Amino acid sequence: MVPCGAVKDAQYFVGFDWGFLGSKIGKLCEAAIRMGVPNGIYLLDEIEKMRPNESGQHPGDVFLQILDPKQNTRVREKFLGVDTDYSQNLFIATANGLEGIPAPLLDRFDVVALTGYNKSAKAAIGQKLVRRLIQKWRIEEDVRTPDLPGVIAVAVEKTHAQEKGVRQFGKALNAVFK
Repeated sequence: MVPCGAVKDAQYFVGFDWGFLGSKIGKLCEAAIRMGVPNGIYLLDEIEKMRPNESGQHPGDVFLQILDPKQNTRVREKFLGVDTDYSQNLFIATANGLEGIPAPLLDRFDVVALTGYNKSAKAAIGQKLVRRLIQKWRIEEDVRTPDLPGVIAVAVEKTHAQEKGVRQFGKALNAVFK
């Protein structure tokens, strides 16, 4: 898995030049080394959260080269100074929405839309999270009512968790207990 959220620099994926302080190998080459096979599957997580840097370059631009069959046989890994062949690899990207993905990059993907959580599913997940938080914070039995998990989960879901996923929902629930 290659996390893409909050990335602002394409060099994060293809490595930093040796001349920079804190230079390191790119995340794509690092993932290839971890996989140990020339035809691996890359999971690019949260690609919609990548943002252009100060000079206006979008870090997703590197994927235009990597996903292009005419160019992806020789992609330069800057830290190691070697050409990498991505032509035999499969790239799967996740995104919570298509809004933040540049159109040229979006054109390189086949989009499969999946539905998010509905309100009843989030409430059920919230109840489980609340039960865990009650145990974590060791709230006494006599302090809580029998339906406390359901009440808190529904209240937080209605007021604090309007996202498509459940990560912020869990954070909001945890904040209630703190």
